[in-house]
Amino acid sequence: MRTTITAVRLRALAALCVALIAALAATATARAGEFGLEPDSFTASLSTAQAGGHPDVNVRFTLRNAAVDPSDPYYGMVRFKPFGIAESVVVDLPPGLVGDPTAAPRCPASAFPRCDLATQIGTVRLRTGLADEMWSPVFNVVPSQGAPAEFGFTAAGLLTVRLQVEVRSGGDYGLRTIIDSLPAIAPLIENDLTFWGVPADPSHDAMRGRACADLFGMGVNCGDEEGGNAATTPRAPFMTNATVCGPQPPVTLAVSEYANPGRPATAEAALPPLTGCDRLAFPATGRARATAPQAGAPSGYEVELTVPQNTDPDGIATPQLRQAVVQLPAGTVVSPAVADGLATCSDAQLALGAAGPVACPAASKIGEVSIDSPLLTQPLVGGVFLADPTPAQLLRLVLVAERDGVRLKLPGRIDADPVSGRLTATFDENPQLPFRSLRLTLKGGQRAVLANSRQCGPAESRFELTPYGGGAAAVSTDAFEVAGPCPAGFAPTLSAGSASAAAGAASPFTLTFGRGDGDDLLRSIDVALPAGVMPRIGEVPRCAEAQTVTGTCGEQSRVGSAQASAGPGAQPFGLPGRVYVAGAYRGAPYSLVIVVPAQAGPFDLGTVVVRAAVFVDLHTAALRIVSDPLPTILKGIPLQIRSVRIAIDRAGFMVNPTSCAPRAVGAAIAAAGGAVANASVRYQAAGCGSLPYTPRLRVVVGGRGRTAPRKPTALTATLVQPAGQAASRSVRLELPKAINARLEIVRRACSQAAYDAGSCGAAARIGSGAAVTSLLRDPLRGPAFFVRNPARALPDIVVQLRGDVAIDLIGKVTIRGGQLTTTFDTIPDVPLSRFSLTLPASSSPVGVASSGLCTRAARNARARQTLRAQNGKLVQRAAKLSIAGCKK
Repeated sequence: MRTTITAVRLRALAALCVALIAALAATATARAGEFGLEPDSFTASLSTAQAGGHPDVNVRFTLRNAAVDPSDPYYGMVRFKPFGIAESVVVDLPPGLVGDPTAAPRCPASAFPRCDLATQIGTVRLRTGLADEMWSPVFNVVPSQGAPAEFGFTAAGLLTVRLQVEVRSGGDYGLRTIIDSLPAIAPLIENDLTFWGVPADPSHDAMRGRACADLFGMGVNCGDEEGGNAATTPRAPFMTNATVCGPQPPVTLAVSEYANPGRPATAEAALPPLTGCDRLAFPATGRARATAPQAGAPSGYEVELTVPQNTDPDGIATPQLRQAVVQLPAGTVVSPAVADGLATCSDAQLALGAAGPVACPAASKIGEVSIDSPLLTQPLVGGVFLADPTPAQLLRLVLVAERDGVRLKLPGRIDADPVSGRLTATFDENPQLPFRSLRLTLKGGQRAVLANSRQCGPAESRFELTPYGGGAAAVSTDAFEVAGPCPAGFAPTLSAGSASAAAGAASPFTLTFGRGDGDDLLRSIDVALPAGVMPRIGEVPRCAEAQTVTGTCGEQSRVGSAQASAGPGAQPFGLPGRVYVAGAYRGAPYSLVIVVPAQAGPFDLGTVVVRAAVFVDLHTAALRIVSDPLPTILKGIPLQIRSVRIAIDRAGFMVNPTSCAPRAVGAAIAAAGGAVANASVRYQAAGCGSLPYTPRLRVVVGGRGRTAPRKPTALTATLVQPAGQAASRSVRLELPKAINARLEIVRRACSQAAYDAGSCGAAARIGSGAAVTSLLRDPLRGPAFFVRNPARALPDIVVQLRGDVAIDLIGKVTIRGGQLTTTFDTIPDVPLSRFSLTLPASSSPVGVASSGLCTRAARNARARQTLRAQNGKLVQRAAKLSIAGCKK
């Protein structure tokens, strides 16, 4: 068997006629009309229209030409001449019609054009200005650097042509064949090129090795030794039809001439409609694995799609993958921690829809991709890039893989279930190029893109892979085991305290609560602050109700900052925010509005607004802060909040207690699963002994017409105190014997139940009170009632102070040895600058003794006062009563 193309006779003849060729070329290219294609000369055909079959593909065209005039001196040697010299030929095949250059051996570049016949993958017949007919094998040649495939042929030693093959990257990814720099010495008139469906098939033996030419009209024909060679390699499919039945896109042709390369002659040729899609088989499967399969942990993920290729030359090729839908296991979610330092790539940087390289920032690359295609000797490799979000699609991926001049850009989307966060990836309208496997690896580590399910056990992925050709999708599942330790229980942490422990001083207050990776998710918190930790709420304008909903409160209402961390692993993502004061909410007089813009790296998940009701204890004025439920998922991204830090740090806003007794910050922290954990942190102010305590209590009795013996008298007690002192803890006032108790008033007291129900009548009302504190803008005012207490013989005086907040001051009443004593021993640790209790004569429980108030004895009578501060300091004095209504 011959293994090389010799054509000795033709090459010798060519060597002898070089000068003549140049002259003939000049004559043959003389213009007699416009350069272009002969009408209807461009045709394309397939030897079989079976979808996925392996056809011989023929492309033929003729350039416009004219017969040489018989009077021409070279007539007979040159019978036709073209209207221009063709420089390049570009043929675009429709998508899906592909050739596999690995199906036949490749001719080394150093050997071309003397190639082994085992590398022949087709044949070409040419007509030029020098030859009516030129035949040559088309060889599979080792491609130039950066090219996926290259073919070549030579004819009569005059034409040596290389056909470069490209993939229309960024477009429909069909094949393009390019011939550049055609030899001008033998101007092309007609081209008839055939690629064999199965090069080693015996049906091609007659044309295997055929190389001959009819030069100069001399009638040199192919001899018996031309062609007729058997294949020496196994049969393997080279050309493969698309797998979409019905009409196909046309084959397109563009031929440019040297004289005017910018205006190519173009044409289209129809291929026959493909049939037999019902015979296609698509055994595709999918596989997904976590690289670190620990429950709840951030992890890299490997996803692999496998499409076994049918390489039987007598069979039908596996259809290409049109759409891939991959649903990751339930519980596998986007990890918020990935957002730290993450970037996205714009469509312009990705050059989507174009063949150019990507120019994405390194921080937008979140993984690697490898595609093993039978058309290439090595896999295409590249990266997984996170694309800019759009209003309609938050998560967009683009796979970019390249090798040997082929660059694939596969855009996809990730849809996250808005309730569960379960992820579904969809890559649609993929290129009609075959591949054996596509492997995608998303980065791992603490900044991994994904986090595993928090539940141990099987984690199942679902794959729905739809082929071109209209066949049913191949549905498969794959599972791996999520390993322990598995999240169990709920043991949250709590820390809290004032930045400065100085008693009575203004100091920022900070509270932080959180959970570990092994804990259930956080839901809400109910915090009890120590008595005496109070805000100067009257100094801050409230955020308007409409703005609390949108989180657009003004800076004038801001009282602090917030910091939330979200995501699993050792490096959760931080989300800063702000804290504002607002008005009444859920039955509380005040509320906090915590506003956290959820800007997770390049993603805007919206603004998180969590409101917390601020209750004030009716008796101690201690604050209780009850939050609304924390958000768990935003736009399908589960937050997995790890910790929340609230710092109330507006200058001068928070005030420390004036008591240094050990106290605690307590909290009930609720989990998403319903568990509630109680936690507390010790709290104690310092330096209380340095606080002064100099209150003044003035008691006024009498009044016009109210000083006579046995007359009821009014009584007003006023307590004043300078700022910056320890607050009062208890005040005890023992009236002198000159003042008697009016038992009939005592008997008119209402029950505790009636008081709690707000139904104490006028008979039980004995007066009114008022309190002024620097913490509030307006004084607290309200009536005073006698309220029976089952634990004591005499009713209590309950001063119902109301305003921005509600406080009940309770005074315990005793009568011993005829003396009336009232003790307020549960006064809140609040800086009061003034407190007054007024008991009008008509309803006062006190009356004038038998001798009257204007006597010397009554004037000299003394009321014993015992006042104790929150820091323990004691003031005792016996002060004269101030008597009104006596004549001077």
